[in-house]
Amino acid sequence: MPLFIQRASAGSGKTEQLARRYLQILLNKDLMGYEVDPVTIVAATFTREAAGEILNRILKILSTACLDRSVCQRIVEETPLPVPSPIECQRLLRRLMERIDELRIGTIDSLFAQQARAFVLDLGIAPHWEIADSLTVHKLAQRTLLHLLKLDPLFAQDWKILHHFQRSLSLVKKGALLLEKNRFVARHELLETTPEKKSPPRRVSREDQTSIHHFFSSFHIPLTGQGKPNGHWIAAIKKIEEAFSQPLYLKDVLDHSPLFSQLLHEEPRFYGKEIPPEFIYFFSPLIEASQAEQQRLALLREGALHRLAHDYHYLRSDYSFDEGRYTFQEIEEIVSLSSQKISKEEIEFQMDLSTEHLLIDEYQDTSERQHAFLSPLIGDVLAKGGVAFVVGDVKQGIYGWRGGKRHLLGSLEKDYESYLQKTKLHHTSYRSSPAILAAVNHVFEALKNSDVVEGMNAGEPFKEAAARWSLEFEPQVSATSVVGLKGSVTLHKIPVAPGELQNEIMELVIQKVVELVVAHRREDPLREIAILVRRTKFIPSLLLNLRESGILASGEGGNPLADTLAVEVLLSLLSWMEHPGNSAAYEHVHSSPLGDLLKEQGASPSTQGAALRELLVDRGYATCLRAWATRPVFQEACSDYEKERLEQFIAMASRFELLGGGAPSDLVARAREERVESPLSRGVRVLSMHAAKGLEFESVVLMDLDTSIFGGSAHAMRVQTTDDGKFFIQNNREMTLLQGREHLLKIHQEEQWEEALSLLYVAMTRAICFLDIVLMDDVNRKIPKKSMAGWLRVSGLEDHQHDGLSLREQRTKTALAPIFHTDLLRKPGSQMDAALSSKSSSGSRDSYSPASKYVSALTCSLPLVSPFQGCPLKARAVSTAVSRPPVVPHQLSQPPLHDQNKICGLESNSDKKKPCSFEVTSLQRSPLLLKRTPSKENQKGLHALSDYFYDRKARSYGIVQHRALAQIEWINRTASHPLNEILEKKEDHAVFDEEYFFSKWKKWGITTLEVWRERRFAVIQKNELLVGTFDRVIIGSLEKPMVAEIVDFKTAPAQDKERRCHHYELQLEEYRKALQHLLPTLRHIETKVVWI
Repeated sequence: MPLFIQRASAGSGKTEQLARRYLQILLNKDLMGYEVDPVTIVAATFTREAAGEILNRILKILSTACLDRSVCQRIVEETPLPVPSPIECQRLLRRLMERIDELRIGTIDSLFAQQARAFVLDLGIAPHWEIADSLTVHKLAQRTLLHLLKLDPLFAQDWKILHHFQRSLSLVKKGALLLEKNRFVARHELLETTPEKKSPPRRVSREDQTSIHHFFSSFHIPLTGQGKPNGHWIAAIKKIEEAFSQPLYLKDVLDHSPLFSQLLHEEPRFYGKEIPPEFIYFFSPLIEASQAEQQRLALLREGALHRLAHDYHYLRSDYSFDEGRYTFQEIEEIVSLSSQKISKEEIEFQMDLSTEHLLIDEYQDTSERQHAFLSPLIGDVLAKGGVAFVVGDVKQGIYGWRGGKRHLLGSLEKDYESYLQKTKLHHTSYRSSPAILAAVNHVFEALKNSDVVEGMNAGEPFKEAAARWSLEFEPQVSATSVVGLKGSVTLHKIPVAPGELQNEIMELVIQKVVELVVAHRREDPLREIAILVRRTKFIPSLLLNLRESGILASGEGGNPLADTLAVEVLLSLLSWMEHPGNSAAYEHVHSSPLGDLLKEQGASPSTQGAALRELLVDRGYATCLRAWATRPVFQEACSDYEKERLEQFIAMASRFELLGGGAPSDLVARAREERVESPLSRGVRVLSMHAAKGLEFESVVLMDLDTSIFGGSAHAMRVQTTDDGKFFIQNNREMTLLQGREHLLKIHQEEQWEEALSLLYVAMTRAICFLDIVLMDDVNRKIPKKSMAGWLRVSGLEDHQHDGLSLREQRTKTALAPIFHTDLLRKPGSQMDAALSSKSSSGSRDSYSPASKYVSALTCSLPLVSPFQGCPLKARAVSTAVSRPPVVPHQLSQPPLHDQNKICGLESNSDKKKPCSFEVTSLQRSPLLLKRTPSKENQKGLHALSDYFYDRKARSYGIVQHRALAQIEWINRTASHPLNEILEKKEDHAVFDEEYFFSKWKKWGITTLEVWRERRFAVIQKNELLVGTFDRVIIGSLEKPMVAEIVDFKTAPAQDKERRCHHYELQLEEYRKALQHLLPTLRHIETKVVWI
């Protein structure tokens, strides 16, 4: 089978293509002519949301095809497959729904995690490990850093070297963030050898300072054309003398005068005049010494980072093991480093999985580590004759900062060129209106115009990046479904006065953005709007200004619950209860509407604190917080939004207690860090451009585009790696040139430009109808700034308009009738039929099951118009809040914080017309089956200590021998066979002897023998699903199965065999029960362990 690589532009239906390819594989037959097992197909992408979208799209296409023959044709178009009938699509849909929990549609991270869970002992990771959340990672990082400070006295010295020997007041906080981000630097080599001596920065000697003053006392200042001393030279010399009149670091010499930096040029000139030779001769040694000092310190920084990362990484790994909490990056690293130790055959055997077909989305964002994992998997699938389908678009490669390499998509094409089959490029957008695409085409088509590119004045890196990026770009056109959409692209320029501060400019920009959002919501209260920024530091200011304008917006993934004063008061109360010396927190609570609560507990703070702590210990977080938050005085001071956030905070406290609880500071930290979406904040989102990837909005506002793509703090740590795996710290341009790393600087700048262009492309193509771009208008700037805004100006982008239908009118016009019915999944007498026939009358969360989420979504009748169309904005928000299920079951006796039905004057009245005019039929929840395997019965939740010391080579040997034994049905006694080399005991050969079993079971009168070899099974026992594989089963029958023997092949060191025999008794018993369930007529079952 070929390798398909689908290159598709933004909005061109990549998910649709991937879903159709998935269905085409299922509609095809395997090499033996059998139906393809869905479990053998792996579809992987980067986020769970994207994986869920793929599954939803597959089910939507199939359900539509059950009633529409034209959809059946579209499923197999551009392939030689026959068009399936609606009946075939219905049958396939039923197959998928019955096994929906087994489908392998997930994230790339989950592939690493599955392998890690299957080889816990081999990989040396903690048993029963879990993925750590951000708070746990931060906690482990700080604990590791504090431990290192105690263990290693040189740790603090390396930290000083890393930060240019400057004092840092937040070593633990900054160090934890920096080293956690760069911990895997430890596995790379340094680009250059570091100096052995770690001496601090050297100062200019007093002798040199004195000689400099003597030099200027006799130096003749260059004259002007009128014969007077040059004023620029007088000012420059005065500044130099002031600098050298006090202690001065040698590395800072070049920073104190533009005269010194001019000496680095081939023809040194200062304000158009040649610099006198005596000045050059005197200061050149000092300049060279300053440069050498800068190089020495730069190399010391790289060495210090490598040592810090090395020590941090190994101690941090120990903490991960102790806590049983790992990051996805750790799991990727562990699995990647161990890939050579574990064969592909062993991986498939132990995971009980076989990947026959592979589909991967967003391949342009894969890292080197992920590519090294996925590429061999693709090769293995192709070697088996399966289908490999890879979707990617290098124009949307925006994750280089976290290791994504856009060129890996091209590397994949080269590696498997013999399998590659060209696919049609997709440049038709099913998302954006013609106005949006006209602007996109104008901006990025200009990259192919050399004169326009030259006008950017950004040097060779931009030219190279523009040429490479534009090779992948083709003008996009709107699909038929969106070509009639109304749309506009508008540029908004903010005048910038000379000398105006950056903070003042950004305030004007934020004010303009808020005005645009208010105008959009005034035009259409239901319009979905996204504000996209380059730097996340502007998000809090935007949210605050929007809220002051009466618009509730949410940030990336929601906002921390501490975004309201009401929750902040409770957080201060918890902080003070844990730390009575926190007077700021006490004063905050004392001056708030909760001040009366403190007075009721006693006269002094110590008495109050003791009483509240006792109450918290007795009743728990959720109960106490609800009691405090429902106090009438406190409720009167809260807005509807604050009451909603208080409700969510109490729900968070309940979950916190269910997970084991902890100190109040732990709950406070969770409330400040964990993002929670508020149901009242609908319609307006504030996101970074990176976070908007994969999303779409009716209206998009772009801001913060004037930021230089090379911007950032002067001391920011930018760690880079070369193609051969060596790491270095990316310094500024002058330092990089001084180090002789011009080629690395050029490569890095090209990558930055390519990513900036991709980020601009992604941001612009998020818009469906309206795109507002806010730019700074600096009329005094002659040379374009090296930014996205700079390219927009140089490209000549102007406003674009297109008349047509609004998005809501378009959706109303193209809305479909109900496309799916539960009858499509009915199979008389099946579990699915029983589940679908039993409807839940209450509609509570208890009726929810993983499969019902998809079925109920498909069984509803799609409304012709939005259910909230015509409702006021606040009414819409209230309806949303009322309909949302509770986060946790309410088991508290206290009343809710507020009556959701009375917000904004809406009364709960059954006679009034409800805003939502349709119902979604929910399914009654079927009992969930707990999955078990017989092999895990040996452990009963524990790991035997001997497993940590068991010779792992025996397992690899056993896998090979298992495969060999599975090929044998019976042996011929007279012929030679290899069993003597495989089985240790000669008497065990009998399990392959047909005559032996006829003789052994003579009393049963059996007439036929049947052999199962490597036979998988799955049986339901009460509320459990028992799955596994029989190594070998011999069944004797007399018209029906009467007697059987289960043979289980095991491998262990010779000294362990007798001791470990009893270890497998529970496993064999589970095998016996499973076989009895499968063959109820069996009257006698024997079990046997055979050592190989």
